[in-house]
Amino acid sequence: MIDRPCQEETKEVTVVMCKVACSGHISYGSRPYFVSKVLTGTYVRVVVGEERLIVDALLPIHKEFPLKRNESEGDEHELGT
Repeated sequence: MIDRPCQEETKEVTVVMCKVACSGHISYGSRPYFVSKVLTGTYVRVVVGEERLIVDALLPIHKEFPLKRNESEGDEHELGT
């Protein structure tokens, strides 16, 4: 294996935050880039290198499950689907 540095380590990068539009796009440098409609309204981290744009996003998930008492098992609970 050849041991060489990653290209991003040797070049300057710019990190910015962009808000995802309702169409799923972000705008950078007066150009639209489609990211995902799932991320609409959230801010994503954009790493801009000399030759590429990298979008870094975390998708927060909040989901609730009702806990049902299983009478045959006493205090055991099962998760609803």
